[in-house]
Amino acid sequence: MSSLEKAWDLESQRIFIRTPDDAGRVLSFADGVATVSGLYDVRIGEKLIFEDSYNHAVDEEGPDEPEIFGVVEDVDEFSVKCLVFGEERFVKQGDRVRSDKRELKIPVTADLLGKVIDPFCRVMPVEKNDEGKAKWFKEKVDTTPKGKPKIVQSVADEILQLPIERTAPSITDRAQISDPMVTGVKAIDSMLPIGKGQRMLLIGDRSTGKTALAVDMIINQAKINKELNQDNPSFESHHKDTVYCIYVAIGKKVSEIKQLYNQLASKEKGDVNAMNYTIIIAATANDPAPLLYAAPFSGCTIGEFFRDMGKNALIIYDDLTKHANAYRQISLLLKRPPGREAYPGDIFYLHSRLLERAAKINDKHTEVYVDHVIKPDYGDFYNKGQYKIKGNGSLTAIPMVETKLNDYSSYISTNIISITDGQIFLSEDLKNQGIMPAVNVGLSVSRVGGKAQYPWMQFVSKDVREIMAEFREKEKYKAYNPDPSEEDRRILDRGERFVHFFKQKQYNPVDPKREVLGLIALKAGFFDLVKNTLECIANYEEYLWKEANKQILKLIDNFDNQGVKITPEDVSTLIDFFDKAETAYLESKLKDEFYANKLKTKKEANIDYTKVDLQLKNISRESTRVCKMIESAREGLKKK
Repeated sequence: MSSLEKAWDLESQRIFIRTPDDAGRVLSFADGVATVSGLYDVRIGEKLIFEDSYNHAVDEEGPDEPEIFGVVEDVDEFSVKCLVFGEERFVKQGDRVRSDKRELKIPVTADLLGKVIDPFCRVMPVEKNDEGKAKWFKEKVDTTPKGKPKIVQSVADEILQLPIERTAPSITDRAQISDPMVTGVKAIDSMLPIGKGQRMLLIGDRSTGKTALAVDMIINQAKINKELNQDNPSFESHHKDTVYCIYVAIGKKVSEIKQLYNQLASKEKGDVNAMNYTIIIAATANDPAPLLYAAPFSGCTIGEFFRDMGKNALIIYDDLTKHANAYRQISLLLKRPPGREAYPGDIFYLHSRLLERAAKINDKHTEVYVDHVIKPDYGDFYNKGQYKIKGNGSLTAIPMVETKLNDYSSYISTNIISITDGQIFLSEDLKNQGIMPAVNVGLSVSRVGGKAQYPWMQFVSKDVREIMAEFREKEKYKAYNPDPSEEDRRILDRGERFVHFFKQKQYNPVDPKREVLGLIALKAGFFDLVKNTLECIANYEEYLWKEANKQILKLIDNFDNQGVKITPEDVSTLIDFFDKAETAYLESKLKDEFYANKLKTKKEANIDYTKVDLQLKNISRESTRVCKMIESAREGLKKK
């Protein structure tokens, strides 16, 4: 650029600096980023109103056109750069822009439940009977300079507004994660537990089942909520353990969002309308980058509203790879220096400040938290006593990252892995083998671990990961060893039964009590006499669950009790039940020669399981630690 061109560029930025109404003017606009001159007293994060652009939109499209506004991102000597939200084609050079004198906020209310909304809480109709008008907005009829009517929407006076960028709770305001967030997925609840307030990453290639897992989590929370509230529609009287779900769809197609809504709203999927407790925030694939950038922050603010009310919220970001790409596009347009893979230098801070807002709030939260975080955001609503920070609420975050060709070491993947409290890797190889959900236990980890499990689940799942790891190790070399040792055959046989047990159909979340019952039977060896196929394992597991509800209902009701203490008598009762149930099951299958032979050899062994010493901390390591007698007896039965 020549010196003359530089002088003209500088002068062009000065042209609109002084205006009689203290409004700025649009100097340039491209791809959702506008340069505005003439605004002096603005700061980063402040909301700007594009009045002329909005009037152009109303004149051309009609009175229902949504407002066009922006948020300041960069402040230069003579101009500011801002992100623009609204129809881009109506923003023209010279349009007036004025400051709203406050940061960008969105309305938050329990009425959002059941809706599909954009990042600014405007309802997106997905069904013909969807309400066109939202309860949290009020409307005012006005006219444009050309005399055409326009309907100006603003947030109703009685509705709380919160900024999309909020300060994360400090360490002293956080409580230790101890309450389980039950997903209904056996592999996750047993080996990779998630606690309320935790951040757990879902990572994997395209079409490995990330969204399907998220949908199952939401359906399972809805089933639990239904049991707690008995279809009670009142938000204020909901049970304290109710979990509200927020699904943030970033860069998804409209058809995918509609399909997701139908999956959650259909009672055929899990026998419950999950949308009663769910909000979907959608920034679609054809939306400009600023909307994709704002969507996760808006969803997090809504989740924090439930958390501040002493409730529990689960937020799912699907997915942060597209969010990072949108932010990269915005940063390049803002002329920020690019770094690795053209991402800006603050890409790590972008996701860390988002995910750090997920937390479980301590009952004894500090006055500093209330004075510096709650009171400024809640304003007069807090002072009037309408909203009080109750503590003990939680916001659990499940971000997703899409990898390419299982490259888990990419820039965004490693960033988010280092921020979160664990990750669940979904493997395309396992999916191709028909193992769904395709959780790669070897690469996955939960940094909260057993602290976020019920005592019974912690008791039985303590070493399941080791069993699966040993199985995968032996399986790797099975092709090279045509004649494995007896010990290797036992490990392979038991591992295959675990794999069949962990397989699960979509929309079929499992009760945690049922998970515990099946795992105890599996580890104690009471699946060993069943044919080692998926159908037989599933049928036998269902049989055990039905029989347990008839015979030991009082005991299994404690499986999801956080305060229960496990006694040797309880374990002894379970072993006795499994022994009798196994015998009854084999007797019901006498027409099958395989089961007839197993029953015959079992009766000949004549083992009294009730006299086994059960004063042990855990049931088993590889096959059974109940007693060497049980292990040797099982091996003897299998040989015969």
